[in-house]
Amino acid sequence: MKVLCRVILCFFLVSFLVCPVWAQEDQAGCFDHPMFTRMPGFYISSCRIVDYDREYFTNEEGGEIEIFGKVYRATYEVKEGVKPPSELQIVLNYVNAIKNIGGVVINQGDSSAYLKLDKDGKTSWIIVDAANEGNVYELKVVEKAEFPQVVVAKPRSIDEVLKTPEHVNAQKDAEGCFDHPMFTRMPNFYISSCDIKDFDRFNFVDSNGRDIKVEGKVYQGRYEIKEGARPPSELQIVLNYANAIKKIGGTVVKQNDSTAYLKLDKGGRTYWVLVDAFNGGTGYELNVVEKAGMEQLVVADAKSLMNDISVTGHASVYGIYFDFDKATIKPESEPAIAEVAKLLKQNTGLKLFVVGHTDNVGTLSYNMKLSEARARSVVRELTTKYGISAERLKGFGVGPLAPVASNKTDSGRARNRRVELVEQ
Repeated sequence: MKVLCRVILCFFLVSFLVCPVWAQEDQAGCFDHPMFTRMPGFYISSCRIVDYDREYFTNEEGGEIEIFGKVYRATYEVKEGVKPPSELQIVLNYVNAIKNIGGVVINQGDSSAYLKLDKDGKTSWIIVDAANEGNVYELKVVEKAEFPQVVVAKPRSIDEVLKTPEHVNAQKDAEGCFDHPMFTRMPNFYISSCDIKDFDRFNFVDSNGRDIKVEGKVYQGRYEIKEGARPPSELQIVLNYANAIKKIGGTVVKQNDSTAYLKLDKGGRTYWVLVDAFNGGTGYELNVVEKAGMEQLVVADAKSLMNDISVTGHASVYGIYFDFDKATIKPESEPAIAEVAKLLKQNTGLKLFVVGHTDNVGTLSYNMKLSEARARSVVRELTTKYGISAERLKGFGVGPLAPVASNKTDSGRARNRRVELVEQ
């Protein structure tokens, strides 16, 4: 009995001493997939595990199929001084192992095999790919699974957050950075940098891959994985944002495994979104443009208006705003109209045509009427509120007939919607 106990004790001591020596040659954090042991004399030189990704398999006919799920990838290399097996020997070992537990061979050659196992309500797909005369082989296992959706989308403007900041995992975020209010973030990421512009132009693509320039309020955030956290796949990041926007009525304009161009029309607003994952899922960029025309902040003063009229015979006035599809002047137009009144009071002999201009959206006849109605509203404002003689002003409209920029862009249409002062 004592002899037997000593034998057992020696066995455990040898196992305790030998196993760590074998394991310490593996890449840090790597381990065998629990479905298989490894070929003797091999160590894991690299590995990657992601909660969700895509892997391509070969079916019985040799065609390609896509399998999505939790993906385990490991590369095994033979230890120095160990005689390698043949590539066929590696492949047959895994083939026979899967058959022994009820699995099947989908496709097989001398150096690779595509295997499948359906058991306990789970489906696993396996690729064994041997190379370099048996000195190295790669094992891939996809445990087929539903997509783990973690990002949530809401059709909200960035202005809501600027008024009431909502920082998620903000302790490591760059100062002043926060999530765009439309989306939550991927777990275990922080914002390493961000940029918000009230107005800028950003390049997107349409469904055919053609460039589209979108203008408006631009949010740009760069996310990076926290130290020690396991990154998702690039595909997992992209699909999270794509699924999130689809749940609130948005669309996927164009998508691949690492980028997605998304669009949402809701509440009278249009949002364009670009998600760009990189570096194996350790980082991604989120770009959101809340489409809008540029707010005209610079208003010409009376002196510059008179200078333009003296040189060219006319002057464009930006900063006069009207209610949508109407001739009603908005209150924020007062500074611009006040400068026109000042111009007329300083130059008492000046008589003007007040000419309304529109973009080309809508019919020509409608825009002609709308532009004239808006010009007459400006004349009425100048005569009733500022006391300018009606004899010095006449209102006309030319609709879209005299553009100063292309009507193919938001900024061009914004420039074309203007009031001009033309010397009589």
